Amino acid sequence: MKRLILMFPLLGLAGCVVHEHRDYVRVREPEVVVEEPVGPVVEQAEVVEVLPPPAERVYIYEPGYPPGVFFYGGFIYYGGHRYERDVFVDRFVSVNIRNHRFVDVEYNRRIGRQYEVRHREEFVRYHGHRPHEEHRYR
Repeated sequence: MKRLILMFPLLGLAGCVVHEHRDYVRVREPEVVVEEPVGPVVEQAEVVEVLPPPAERVYIYEPGYPPGVFFYGGFIYYGGHRYERDVFVDRFVSVNIRNHRFVDVEYNRRIGRQYEVRHREEFVRYHGHRPHEEHRYR
């Protein structure tokens, strides 16, 4: 938005200066924290103690998949648990889509990138072992 302060045209001839001011508005997106679940999100989950290397993971950003979900070795990994792909899709992703959760792919990608960074840092810090909750995010 511009605001111009103009003097009368005759004053312009008398050596007056025109001042131009610009108002800048910065909009900061609120930091969104989406925590991974503590327990399994569906039955038939296996607890994972050693996670696969980040370079071998394929993160999923499709509708219904929460940020931080990745595919590796034929399984879906989320929140420290490993799921059969069909079970995870049928019992969790389809319910999310029906209830309009995690359907914005751009949002999933933006938040998911934060998870990717955090997962890489944790992998280096804990050598692939799943950190206990009291050690996470320090």
